[in-house]
Amino acid sequence: MARLDRHQAFELNLSLNPHLKKYIGDRAARGFGRADYVLDLQPAMKTMEEFNFIYPVAPPAFIHASRLGAGGKHYIVVEPAMSKETSAKYDTIAEAFRRECGDLVKNAPAGERGKTAVDFVDRMTRAPKKGPGGRLAGIFGIGKPPTVQVSPEERLVISLRLVRDTKDHGALTPVIGDPYVDEMVSAGGGRLDVVHKVWGTMETGIKFGDARMLDALFEKEASHPGRGWEQNKTITFRTSHNTTGIIQR
Repeated sequence: MARLDRHQAFELNLSLNPHLKKYIGDRAARGFGRADYVLDLQPAMKTMEEFNFIYPVAPPAFIHASRLGAGGKHYIVVEPAMSKETSAKYDTIAEAFRRECGDLVKNAPAGERGKTAVDFVDRMTRAPKKGPGGRLAGIFGIGKPPTVQVSPEERLVISLRLVRDTKDHGALTPVIGDPYVDEMVSAGGGRLDVVHKVWGTMETGIKFGDARMLDALFEKEASHPGRGWEQNKTITFRTSHNTTGIIQR
């Protein structure tokens, strides 16, 4: 199959990823210029005084990289967001998953962990399917409402988040998956910066509770080299107290 050009890829991703369409629309409504969608970054982009690009990492995640006017360089992860209500539902499901499936997925292959997470979300959020009647109906839960009531859109975003948190790297997953990021930096106060191959140090907008929380996450990642990662790339985690963890992936 022929590779889509960037315009075709952009239109396809807008149709498949409502959160990307909403992000672009919200920025336009606030008077920001429209970012150019690109499939790959080029070395010549390094010399741009201003830039404003969106590129795919692993859909549904995209990166918006920009520097406009006299402002700083910004690196924004564009991915499905959760409302406070959906986050509370996610917390309920994730806690039940850890309690019931934690030991099961701990040493399982990444693909198996992901499937277990999706199946668990389905079990928690869908009414039981039709099955035997009579006394067996109660045993199989037939006719009972789902444990957590969600919309189809909520089910999708909760599944994506639980898979990410179970088999990948939580909130760091899109950044770790970006081939243009060589280093992640705990910039103080829980703020995450990246060192980008094209534009150098950039502020991500991702913030954890405090520096200790982010440092602990870095150290955890550095202790699990190769956990479901691409090969032939080194990534560095630099904590707020200047220790460095280097991972070959």
